[in-house]
Amino acid sequence: MQNARLGFGLVTVITALLLAPAAGAAGNPGNSPGDGLKFTTVSPDDSDVTHVTSAPSGTNVTSDAEVTDALARIQAVIAPWCGEVPLTVRKGSGGEAGFTTSWHPLFARGDDVTEYIEIGLARPADHPATRAVVLHECAHILQYRAYGYDWAALDSAMRHVYPDGPHSPVEHMADCMSEVMGAERQGRSDDGQWYGTGYGGSCSPQQLDAAAQVVDGRRL
Repeated sequence: MQNARLGFGLVTVITALLLAPAAGAAGNPGNSPGDGLKFTTVSPDDSDVTHVTSAPSGTNVTSDAEVTDALARIQAVIAPWCGEVPLTVRKGSGGEAGFTTSWHPLFARGDDVTEYIEIGLARPADHPATRAVVLHECAHILQYRAYGYDWAALDSAMRHVYPDGPHSPVEHMADCMSEVMGAERQGRSDDGQWYGTGYGGSCSPQQLDAAAQVVDGRRL
């Protein structure tokens, strides 16, 4: 396995399709094209996932039964904040949180919004790194809600509290929000393996205060 590291890259997917309102965001938010306007923070295979040093063989989740069992466990983790958000858990790695909405060439974005979270289960559901990733993705949903699903406003506000960092302010502040929600982003798991997740390193007291505000649904 690779050595543990704290900083990861960001892939932001922003897809705008000019569709009539009737062709909006019904159905599976992950399907494309045909879902209208889609804003997503996407973590590719090597992002938002724990990297464990000297991990013993067999620690990765590989069975469908583990994935099915993990769905209920992960739903319980995010229930206080994102319990109603459609959740997909799959084998593999990476995480994604986003929303879809209809788009009209004359009237811009519609009012109908469908949120979603997708988790690649690289570790068991009760692993602290999995919990950190899950809460990070839920934090994105809370960011979207606080800023009325306005990506430009969200990015500007997060940049104000994380102005000069090497990573996306939206991603770093989602990490800080996950800590407010109870995530432990680095440490040793029960099997003694060191893990680390997240973007941009540690959160300052000011960033944690700002994160708590957004978790509560308040803009900065």
